[in-house]
Amino acid sequence: MRGVRRSLGIIKAQKRPVKFLISRLLMKSSLNGRLTIDRDGYKLRFHSSSLSASLWVNSKDRSSEEKFLRTLIEPENTLIDIGANIGNISLALAPHCKNILSFEPHPRTFQYLSDNISLNGAQNITPHNLALGREKGELHFSSLSDDSQNCVSTKKTSLSVSVCRLDDIAPAVPIKLIKIDVEGYEGEVLKGAEAVCKRTKYIYLECIEEALNKYGWSEVELVKFLQELNFTLNEVSDTGLKPYNEKSQDTKKMLLAVNESWA
Repeated sequence: MRGVRRSLGIIKAQKRPVKFLISRLLMKSSLNGRLTIDRDGYKLRFHSSSLSASLWVNSKDRSSEEKFLRTLIEPENTLIDIGANIGNISLALAPHCKNILSFEPHPRTFQYLSDNISLNGAQNITPHNLALGREKGELHFSSLSDDSQNCVSTKKTSLSVSVCRLDDIAPAVPIKLIKIDVEGYEGEVLKGAEAVCKRTKYIYLECIEEALNKYGWSEVELVKFLQELNFTLNEVSDTGLKPYNEKSQDTKKMLLAVNESWA
């Protein structure tokens, strides 16, 4: 009974409760793979993933983030998408740049990413079924029902995924933008990417203190690491950019780090 009340509470909390309920039913149906989601300049297939369902319920969701990132890039640029999930950011940016490397460690989600790349004929996106970290090896990775929350795990019953350093796999060219969404593992990713960071103009990443703490990092340490690489930090909001405020009480921040040495 408690589970039913909890489910009803989740449905009632949605802005589009009926469409939300339909989306969850479709996720379990064989029909979902036949549906596509029209976005601004690209399409996504409705796979059995929570992000696919969310974007089907509200096709404008995450559009402001995609538009913001487009303002940072130019047609000749190379970009890196770390934690690509089903590929919405990579696909939104693909028509506006030369080349994108997309990384997604979860094997099922990686299949969805690859399928969406094929659906759009985006030949300038190269997908990698890899996690990124400070050293090469293997990592345990969660496989949650809400796949947008999957992350590096300490549970040995989790999936085993390959991990490498971005410094070992990225092309030796200037990088205009790195987007990182790895649920608190940002510091470990950056530790394996110091050489790449030095030739990168922008790093766009999520900063959540509680998530960072799981992997032995804090917001202060993450910011200090980037500043030592000569990045200036900004906070990204719906109203635009503002200088990073270390005294801010916000528990979740989207940061844009700008490399002042980038030519």
